Amino acid sequence: MLKFQESFRSMGWSFVKVSVMMVGEFEYDDTFINSINANDEKTGNPLNPFPEISAAFIFIFLFMMSIILMNLLVGKNQIEVAQ
Repeated sequence: MLKFQESFRSMGWSFVKVSVMMVGEFEYDDTFINSINANDEKTGNPLNPFPEISAAFIFIFLFMMSIILMNLLVGKNQIEVAQ
């Protein structure tokens, strides 16, 4: 169904896209997917020269943020139970 969309063209990109959607959409397609083979209009430099590395960084960021948010929620609940 979504195989014609650029962000769902492979299983890896689909996994990152779904993870981004769970955390909150922040223009993932424009920032990461549509900039893979695009060049800057002024300088001619590629907008995303290393798409695999940028995908790895965004996945690490999403993973770490979900752990931090879960720890904050558990800590908040423990404080409320202790009172």
